[in-house]
Amino acid sequence: MRQQKKLRKKRKFFRIFLRTLMILGGVLVLVNHFDTDDYVKNPEHIQVLVNRENQLSPDYVPEDLVTPQIRYTFDEDSPKRKVRREVAEALEEMFTAAEQEGITLYATSGYRSYERQKQIYQERVSALGIQAASAYVAPPGCSEHQTGLAMDIGNQLTEEFGNSKEGKWLEKNAFKYGFIIRYPKGKEHITGISYEPWHIRYVGDEAAVEIASQGITLEEFVGADPVGRHSGDVNQRISIQIQHFLGMILNRFATFTSENN
Repeated sequence: MRQQKKLRKKRKFFRIFLRTLMILGGVLVLVNHFDTDDYVKNPEHIQVLVNRENQLSPDYVPEDLVTPQIRYTFDEDSPKRKVRREVAEALEEMFTAAEQEGITLYATSGYRSYERQKQIYQERVSALGIQAASAYVAPPGCSEHQTGLAMDIGNQLTEEFGNSKEGKWLEKNAFKYGFIIRYPKGKEHITGISYEPWHIRYVGDEAAVEIASQGITLEEFVGADPVGRHSGDVNQRISIQIQHFLGMILNRFATFTSENN
């Protein structure tokens, strides 16, 4: 009778152990699924994440590039006038609103091809060195300009633009039109890019409001790791924790077995 009771206990514990393994396996599957198949990796989505950890294909070109009817800092016809159609409409609305408040905005650079980004990056690296250049210029494939969702605003692309009346207006009002200041001050350790008050990125109205109200970056909004901390590090930490948990279960199972033998 006693032996049968011990056997039932062992079988019950073993069933619990197997269920735990199944649950943990499911967790790992979900982690890997969301890490690789999330919408933030889709270049056609307005909330696509582009940085050194999430690169675009050299062949990617948005299909709906148009030229918004806004002011530019240059006169020549150039691809950098263009952005995606939805972005163009938002820019036109924002420029009009700024003008009504006595603020004159100028667009400097929108769409940029992979090859053009490669040229700019190589020029800056040659002039400044790779460390200094990488603080402000993204390597080819890592630039938001290639998505057609970004636009540089202002006559001076320096941090001082943030202190100008145009820069202050942009920081205060961009979210109303679906834009965010993509590389805010104090978030360099997350974005991997120095403060750029002139660089705005279209993410849509709802996302822009949430990002601005919380004072976060796009990386934080989509739940991505800070640049430089690979997602593999997260999976590794999860794996270690699971291994530790399984070790505890195995030890408990061994103790349970020895106590009932």
